[in-house]
Amino acid sequence: MLPKPKTTSKETKKDPNERAKQKNVKRIIDSLESISFSPVRYDAEYYLYNMPKEKRLEIPDEEFLKKSAKRNTNKSCFAQLRDSFPMAYDTLLYVTRPADCVNEKLRQEWADIMVSNKFLPSYVTIENASLGKLILDLKSDELNISLLYVHLSVWRCMREEQAFVKAYVDLYKNHRIDPFLAWAIASTWFIEGPGHNITGIYRRYAGSYKDMTIPMDCVIGLKRYINNPKKYDTRDIHESLSWAGYKAIKHITDAGKDFRNNSILIKDIFNDSVVNILKAKSEREENKLRKSLPNRVPSITYHRC
Repeated sequence: MLPKPKTTSKETKKDPNERAKQKNVKRIIDSLESISFSPVRYDAEYYLYNMPKEKRLEIPDEEFLKKSAKRNTNKSCFAQLRDSFPMAYDTLLYVTRPADCVNEKLRQEWADIMVSNKFLPSYVTIENASLGKLILDLKSDELNISLLYVHLSVWRCMREEQAFVKAYVDLYKNHRIDPFLAWAIASTWFIEGPGHNITGIYRRYAGSYKDMTIPMDCVIGLKRYINNPKKYDTRDIHESLSWAGYKAIKHITDAGKDFRNNSILIKDIFNDSVVNILKAKSEREENKLRKSLPNRVPSITYHRC
């Protein structure tokens, strides 16, 4: 019997696990490409007022809001909050009208995922999400100024970034993508601008999404920050001069600054090193794994503040 001819590396079959991973990546890309993208007009509506602690998480009636609450006049963003904090309000109500949002089922799924992964406070209810209303306790010991920006931005997405919300829920629920990596992936496909995203990532307007890199400092920074916000931002909630979206973004991305030179492609999201870093329980463990990450040249430079 003649010996079997030797196979070259090109002829070697791919690892079955690797083939399965790339099939999953293709499913994700196909799913993302099926989501329609349509920008929506900004319309931030919020009220600041004082309420006894035992009633602070109840939605007040319209009469109370007209008589006793301060309503914003700049509906593009949250900039007016910096002028209101010295007046020591204890409650904020952010209203996103259901008719202008993603549908009720998706609002509930979004709120549930955001609460379970600490993007929103544990006291946020599915019932209020159905109404498009977010109540925040400004006297909470857990709150700092950039975390407030996170909470408000997460809620704002239901109106301003509807394709992003759909993509994120799909990535997290149907494809079981890590919550912080899912945020970065959905951002690179659908977020319109850096100022209204808590990581500063936004969609690009040219080139293939398959070749688009995902900055790992944003992913790891978001993971670290959300799990321990006061470690990375010690500012008080009422420091009016320190309020700014970009400053909040800086605190989040700086939390992952040791990963600033690391980027991955979407085809790398199931890479063992990426998966293990996202599962790591400490920064020391994350950094031990950092050198094993795929080394990709960034396709776009994101806002680093």
